[in-house]
Amino acid sequence: MSKLNLAMAVALTAAALALPSASEADDQNFTFTKCIVGTSSTRCLRAGSYQHVQVQDVDSSNSIACSWGSTPVLNDGLSIQMAASQSALWGPATRGVPHADLNCIASGANTQMYVEFN
Repeated sequence: MSKLNLAMAVALTAAALALPSASEADDQNFTFTKCIVGTSSTRCLRAGSYQHVQVQDVDSSNSIACSWGSTPVLNDGLSIQMAASQSALWGPATRGVPHADLNCIASGANTQMYVEFN
C-alpha cells in the first residue's frame, strides 16, 4: 500500500470513529462502590435520579435478591434475583432506573456486591 493510500485509510478510519461529545462523555462517568449485604435487608443505593445502575454479586457462593423501594425476598418473583457472580442492569434500555432506594438481601452474611451508577 502506498503512503498516500495508507494516509487516506487512516483519515477515513479516524473520521468513522467519532469521539463522543462532551455530554455523552459525562454520561459515561460511573461511580463505583460496594455494598456488604447480609441476611436482613440492606439499603445499597439511595433513592435518586440515575441514568444507569448496575449491581453485581461478586460472592462465589451466596445469592442476592434486590428490590426497588421495598424489602427484597430471596427466591421471590417480585425481587431481582442474582446467583453468585451474576449482575443486573437498569437504564434507558430497561425503561429507566426507578427513583427509589435499592434494598438487597443475601443468602449468607457478609456477601459483597458491587454497585455502579451515574
